[in-house]
Amino acid sequence: MYAFSNKDVALGVIRAADIDQVIEVLQKNEMQLLRQSDIYQL
Repeated sequence: MYAFSNKDVALGVIRAADIDQVIEVLQKNEMQLLRQSDIYQL
């Protein structure tokens, strides 16, 4: 995992073996999963 920020946007990048579990944890914490192409637009 690594993280970076740009002005008022902060992102954490996670590489996980069980993506379904990652999605579940993010949703429980009111966060969202972005596609790689979405990150480069920020």
